[in-house]
Amino acid sequence: MEYVKFFLTILKKNAMQQKVNITIMDITIFQFILLLLYFVFLQNVSGQGDTITTTQFIKHGDTIVSSHGTFELGFFSPGDTSTNHYVGIWYKKTSATTPVWVANRLAPVANKYGVLKVIQPGLIVLLNDTNATVWSTNSSKSVQNPVAQLLDTGNFVVRDANDPNPENFLWQSFDYPSDTLLEGMKLGTDLVTGLERYLTSWRSSDDPAPGDYTYHCDPTGYPQNLMRKGANVTFRAGPWNGIRWSGAPNLVNNSIISFGMVMNSREIYYKYEMVNKSVISTFVLEPYGKAMRIIWIGKVQGWVNYHSAVVDDCDTYKLCGAYGTCNILSDPFCQCLDNSSQNILIIGKGLTGLVVVSGRSH
Repeated sequence: MEYVKFFLTILKKNAMQQKVNITIMDITIFQFILLLLYFVFLQNVSGQGDTITTTQFIKHGDTIVSSHGTFELGFFSPGDTSTNHYVGIWYKKTSATTPVWVANRLAPVANKYGVLKVIQPGLIVLLNDTNATVWSTNSSKSVQNPVAQLLDTGNFVVRDANDPNPENFLWQSFDYPSDTLLEGMKLGTDLVTGLERYLTSWRSSDDPAPGDYTYHCDPTGYPQNLMRKGANVTFRAGPWNGIRWSGAPNLVNNSIISFGMVMNSREIYYKYEMVNKSVISTFVLEPYGKAMRIIWIGKVQGWVNYHSAVVDDCDTYKLCGAYGTCNILSDPFCQCLDNSSQNILIIGKGLTGLVVVSGRSH
C-alpha cells in the first residue's frame, strides 16, 4: 500500500503542475495498468541481499546489507533535528548508525519519498518525489546489465552483473570518500588519471555537506599526510620514512592495526589494515578539524578515541611561526627560540604566529 501512496503522490504532483486534480477515482484503467506493471517489474530490495538491479529500487526504510553483514546501505537523517534525508553506508554490527559514506552530501531529499535505483548504461540515480534526479554517479564506461553492489569492505560499486573483476568496475564509492577512511581505501593520488582521493569533513554534526577541513596524502617530495582548512595547512604528520610518519613517533604498527604507503609510477597512497579483524575501527575527520582513529567498544556500545592526529594546540601547523617554539605546559605556550644572539623579543601572539621585533629587551 505504501508503494501505491508513493506512486499516487508522484501522479498528484505532476498533475498539480498541469493544474489538474487527481484522486484515486480519477485514475483511468490505463493508468491502473501502468501502476501494476510498475510494481511487477520494479521491486524494492529490502531483504534482497547486497545488490540492486535495474528492476529494483531502494526507498526510505529499505536497506541492502553486504554479504557477511558488515555494512548496510539505506536512507538516513543525521542528528536529532535534521529533516533532510540522505543515502549512506554504515556499520551493520554497531548499535549506532554512524555513516561512513554519504552519496548526496550536497543534495538532500526533503521528505521520505526518495528512491535510489540503477539505470542503463550503468549509473546509480537518486530521485525525489517529483521523479527528478537529485544525485547520480558518472562513468565513461557502459554495460548491458549493470548492478550496484555493496561489498563487505564498505565499497559501493557499479559493475556488470556477470563481471565481479574490480578492474572493470564502472564506478565505486571508494574513489569518492566522505569524512571517513575505511580499511582498504586509498588516501592519495592516481598519477595516471589524476584522481585524488581525500577526506572532507562534514559541515556540522547534522549536516554532511562538505565542511571546512580536508585530509590529504601529499605526494610531493617524501609523501606525508596533512590536513587543510581551506588552502591553509593546519596539521602535517611529517614525511613517511618507510616505517612511520616522522612527525608521529607514537603511531606505529601493532597487534591491532598496521599502516603503510604505496609508491610507484602509477599511484601514491596511504592505507591501513586491521590486523585484528574482530576490531571495528575507522579514521574520521571531524567538522571542527580533528582527525582521529576511533574504535567501537561493544561493552559501552559506543566509539572511543584510539588516536588523534591533533592532540593539543601545539600540533597545529606553524602555530608559533618561524621564530617560536610551542610548549603546551607553558603560559603562553608559544615561546621564543633560545637564540640570544638574535635578541628577539616576543611582544604578543599574532594570527599567524609570534609577533616579534629585533632589539634588546630591557
